[in-house]
Amino acid sequence: MRIHGRPIGGGSAPFVVAEVGINHNGELDLAIEMVKAAAKAGADAVKFQAIRADKLLAPRGAGLSHVSGSVHDFFRSVELTTDQFSRIRAACRAAGIGFIVTPFDEGVADELKTAGVDAFKIASGDITHLPLLRHVARKRRPLILSTGASTLTEIDTALSAIRQSSDVPVVLLHCVSAYPAAAQDMNLRAIQVMSRRFALPIGLSDHTQGIHLALAAVALGAVMIEKHFTISRGLPGPDQTLSVEAAELTKLVACAREVHMALGDGKKVPRRAEREARSQGRRALYTIRDVEAGRALELGDIAVLRPAAGLPPEHIDRLIGRKVKTQLAAGAPIRARDLA
Repeated sequence: MRIHGRPIGGGSAPFVVAEVGINHNGELDLAIEMVKAAAKAGADAVKFQAIRADKLLAPRGAGLSHVSGSVHDFFRSVELTTDQFSRIRAACRAAGIGFIVTPFDEGVADELKTAGVDAFKIASGDITHLPLLRHVARKRRPLILSTGASTLTEIDTALSAIRQSSDVPVVLLHCVSAYPAAAQDMNLRAIQVMSRRFALPIGLSDHTQGIHLALAAVALGAVMIEKHFTISRGLPGPDQTLSVEAAELTKLVACAREVHMALGDGKKVPRRAEREARSQGRRALYTIRDVEAGRALELGDIAVLRPAAGLPPEHIDRLIGRKVKTQLAAGAPIRARDLA
C-alpha cells in the first residue's frame, strides 16, 4: 500500500500525517501556510476536513462543549470550497507532501476526488455510516479508517461494508476520541490486538498532548501516526491547543523514524557495532606463570582476563590436563594452536 508514493507498513518508517483539520479557520492562505510548514517539518502528508455544515448537523442539534455559540455557524466558518481544495492540493504538490482529506458526506467526497486527493480518511464518528463508507470506497483511493470510541465488532462491520464496494487498501487507526486524550485512556496495546484481528496496517490517531505516546505506539507496531498540527496554538479554534507546532512535528518525525529503526529485525545476534565490545569487553584464558613446553596445564596456571585475545573462558575445564606444544610466558593468551 502506498500514499503519495510512500509505502505504508511492510518494514517502512512510520507515515506521519499532519492533521490540519479545521485549524485553518476557513482561510485558504493559512491552510497553504500550514501545508508548507508541515512539509518543512518532514511530515509525509497533511490532512484536512471537508465539511458541509448543512449535511453534517441536524437543524436543532445539541451544541458542542468545545464550540461557543452556534455550532452551525462555526462549521460553516471552516468550510472550504472545491476550488480551494484544488489549490491546497497544488500547494501540496509543490511542497512534495501528500494530500489527505476527511469527507463528511458523499457529495463532498465526489468533489474531493475531482480535487485530486491522495487518500481519504473516515472520521471515527462515521465508522457506522455504512453508506458513506461504501461511497468513499468506490472512489478507489487508499482509505484510512479511524476507530475512536468503537468496538471490534463495529470495525468488522465497517470493513465488510468497504469490501462490499471495493478492494481499496485500508489502514486502521487506533484512536481515543477525547480532546485531549489522557495517557490512562490511550490503551495502546489495542494496536497489537487490532493487528492480529484484522491483518491490516494499524496506526494511531493521537489526540494526546506531546509526542511521547505516539512514539510508544511506533514501538508497538504503529505504521502511521496522525497528529493535529498548527503553526500556532495561539490561533483561535477548538483543536489548536491539542495540536503540535512545527518544532514538535519535526521532532516527532525524526524520533518516530529513530524508534522504528531501533526496533531492528528481532534477531538476537551480535551487531556490527558490538565487535569491539566482544573483543575488548570480554575475557579470555591467560597464563599466570611460565609454562614449559610439554607440561600439562593446571588450574593454577590459568587466569580469566581481558581482552578476549585467546580461548574463551568456557573452555577452561577442557584445558586442565592438556599439554602445551611450546613454552608460554606468564601473561600470554592461551590459543588453540598452543595445545598439543
